[in-house]
Amino acid sequence: MKENIDKILKKACSTFGVSMEDVLTRKKDRPLFFARMVSAKHLRDLCGLSSLEVGKILNKDHSTILRYLCLYDQEYHYNKEFRIFADKVKDIDLEVRTDFQEELEGELNEIIG
Repeated sequence: MKENIDKILKKACSTFGVSMEDVLTRKKDRPLFFARMVSAKHLRDLCGLSSLEVGKILNKDHSTILRYLCLYDQEYHYNKEFRIFADKVKDIDLEVRTDFQEELEGELNEIIG
């Protein structure tokens, strides 16, 4: 799970050209905001984390994460620039989903024995 979280955060940071350290600060630059928003969306959707768990990872409270998730759809729909960058991060979906599938298969094999 930790590996997938790191993959998502690194992909979002590299796509928006920001550092991980800056994403975890209170800075409000637009690229940082977008990187946080995309990270929150993928952490919730791909890793199944709650807004509270995502908030702990991104150093934000859960209500800020809920706001990011709400704004993601609006930005994606109306902001062409954001949509182009967000689509670049989407390619991590397949990689993370494959990792989860392998983890689940491993756990299932241990149970079945």
